[in-house]
Amino acid sequence: MEEKDLYKIIGTSRQAVAITIEGKARSEKEQNLFIKEKAEHTIKLLEIKKNSPMRSEEERRRIERQIEEVEHAYNKLRTIDLRNTYNAILDSQVAELKPKLPLQRDAYQILLTSRTVCSDSGRKDEDIDDMLWRQKENLVHFAHRGMTGANFSKKQKIELEIRDIEEAYEQIKDRESREKYNTKIDKIKEKRMREMQDEKLKREYDCSMRYDESVLYDKEPPRLKRYSKNVIFHELQDENDDIIRIAETGRIDYTNFSSVLKSNVSEYIVKRIINGEEKQDYIYGNLSIFDLSIDKYTGKPINPEYYDLVVNKVLSKESIEACAKYNHGYIGKIEETKQGYERTFNDEEQISAVMKVYGESDAKHKKVDQELGG
Repeated sequence: MEEKDLYKIIGTSRQAVAITIEGKARSEKEQNLFIKEKAEHTIKLLEIKKNSPMRSEEERRRIERQIEEVEHAYNKLRTIDLRNTYNAILDSQVAELKPKLPLQRDAYQILLTSRTVCSDSGRKDEDIDDMLWRQKENLVHFAHRGMTGANFSKKQKIELEIRDIEEAYEQIKDRESREKYNTKIDKIKEKRMREMQDEKLKREYDCSMRYDESVLYDKEPPRLKRYSKNVIFHELQDENDDIIRIAETGRIDYTNFSSVLKSNVSEYIVKRIINGEEKQDYIYGNLSIFDLSIDKYTGKPINPEYYDLVVNKVLSKESIEACAKYNHGYIGKIEETKQGYERTFNDEEQISAVMKVYGESDAKHKKVDQELGG
């Protein structure tokens, strides 16, 4: 039969003992007092239940056994050394039950503590150093106990576990070590966050897989035709009150692969101020400048829903950067559905047209930058 969680028997949890509800780490003395008060409170409630005149003798005996369990649990958890030993047992049980996952634990997790606990400004560095040393010693002691009767394979695993514990301790054993280690793991976490963000953007924006070399097979390949340098810029204002200036600079003409009709996708230049400097990007799509217009009488967009989607989503800095990275600047197609306007990346003809001319047009961008007025 699986052993009950001693923390639950007392009426608390491992996390609640270590950290307050406000998120502050408890000192060793505070932890001992907290768990003592929890045990006394639980026993008091059980005593009240037991002494109720409505209880049968069998129910009273059952409650008495519960009280004995609480007392036993408290005696197993009343000091930090006892708790560390029990926590190690809990972790080993969880590790046996859970499938092995390719997750890398940091030094704090290996020593069954946290960065928050080891950064508590209310505790002296010497106390934290001592706590970590005792934690390491307890874990190594517990691991050595597992060697008894273990086969060769199990002993190898335990030896690796002991090595991890000792290496983890060396990385955070004192304040200077912890500061260096924290800087290191912060950089790793930042890198992982960027990678996760890139994956998210790729899933949301990348439509390059829809590029089909055979889609546009007309005698005339798609070509970018530039307008004159006197293009007209339109000012838009996003939800952060930042100004976006956009102008149509040309269009890519191509023949629809399923008919003889000519189709096109427009090229736009988008300018905005970022960190005090003007940044400009080229994008490709079919935007309705009319639906982006502002009513001169009300001062509000003529088509608020369309305006909101295009200005705050399609033309956002994140969107333009992602589309430039994955789609050579193709921003997708704005379609009106029963649910409202939405941006899609389903038009293989537009995507393929942009992909086919991008290399040629990109080489001309610098020259166009000098010619376009603004």
